[in-house]
Amino acid sequence: MMALNVRRGRRCAGFTLVELVVASTLMTIVLAGVYTTFSTAVRAWRSGESNYQTYEDARRAFGILIRELHSIPPNALHLVNGSEDWIEFLTVSQPMNVESAASERLMQVRYHLVSGKRGESMTLEREEAIVEGPLPVAKAMDDLGGQLGIKLGRSYQFLLASGVEDLSFYYTWALAEPHGRETPPNWAKVVGDSAVEAGLPQGIEISLVLQDPGNVSSDFESTFTDVVAFRGATSRVPEYLIEAMGR
Repeated sequence: MMALNVRRGRRCAGFTLVELVVASTLMTIVLAGVYTTFSTAVRAWRSGESNYQTYEDARRAFGILIRELHSIPPNALHLVNGSEDWIEFLTVSQPMNVESAASERLMQVRYHLVSGKRGESMTLEREEAIVEGPLPVAKAMDDLGGQLGIKLGRSYQFLLASGVEDLSFYYTWALAEPHGRETPPNWAKVVGDSAVEAGLPQGIEISLVLQDPGNVSSDFESTFTDVVAFRGATSRVPEYLIEAMGR
């Protein structure tokens, strides 16, 4: 009688095959939901982190560029050169290459875009070289044939921001208008061009277009724009701009 009860207890213990199948199915559904939620959260976090880093790099690059533009020494104003997608000038700044110097030095810097691989966006690059020789005076620039003729040290390149779609510079000057009935006192008409040669303009409009890393469509872009205005000794308005206005 006791042996019969033991056998009945063993038959009642454990799970049937149907119960195991149902339990496994429910566990699979729950784990699939958890995995999907976790995977979506990770992708959103990575996308947000990538976007933040891209925008932070762009803001930092803007800050460096503007600070160095304001640090152009007075005896180097005539050495500013640039086009619509690059700018080159002399500035007093801390070298990014820590082996060059531990303090601020007079350097030639150049900002431009570097093309990436096929189908990829571009990168904003800053090139620096310490000035090791005397600077040519403004009157000697014509004798040099437009060449700077400056002795420079080794050049170093640094990538400041990635995911860049476009970089543009626009150089402006202000022309004083004669006071009349239709123009208020101290009115100035702003003129500009996409290039500047051998001289610091009165203002530079900088535009940097970034591609959203989380979206491949061109509809998702962010544009950073800033205007740097210079006071004091700047270059004269180019003659061709004055002639274009009929002045």
